[in-house]
Amino acid sequence: MKFLIAGLGSIGRRHMRNLIALGEKDIVLYRTRKSTMPEEELAGFPQETDLHTALEKHKPDAVIVS
Repeated sequence: MKFLIAGLGSIGRRHMRNLIALGEKDIVLYRTRKSTMPEEELAGFPQETDLHTALEKHKPDAVIVS
């Protein structure tokens, strides 16, 4: 299942970490500005800054808005 996480504040980061802990690897990140997350946590995950592009390009099965 492909997930799109919209927002990488503290709650978005928690959702991302929980998905990873559950074994999910197909995660796309949408953000409107530079994340405060360490770059090593973001590495390997596609990142988009335009929501329409993120939805059309990656076609997620679920979107988490945080």
